[in-house]
Amino acid sequence: MLKERREAAKSVASTFRTAKLAQDQAAIDAADCLASALKARATTDVALSTGATAIILLAEGALHSVRARDAMIRAAEELAPIPHAIGLDAVGWGPTDSECTDRRYGTGAHLKSVA
Repeated sequence: MLKERREAAKSVASTFRTAKLAQDQAAIDAADCLASALKARATTDVALSTGATAIILLAEGALHSVRARDAMIRAAEELAPIPHAIGLDAVGWGPTDSECTDRRYGTGAHLKSVA
């Protein structure tokens, strides 16, 4: 059973990192799109009201992407103690994995799980 738990933990860690990186990229892309729309409106000599609703919706979309990214970061903090709780090797905190930070310990502490 321990072997199955170890494999499951590795699968979750692998897919989590993929999802978290995708959320990072989605937030970046959404913010870039918003900035592009604002610049386009400003540099094309159109009325300030041109595309106003679209710009508001792009801003909301960008905010949703940033909040989704934050949810993934918070999920990392919740996932961290699970391996230990299910009898796998200890979960440690240290600067070995820059992809999963724990905001409770500031920007210098990173999450690592040894499964």
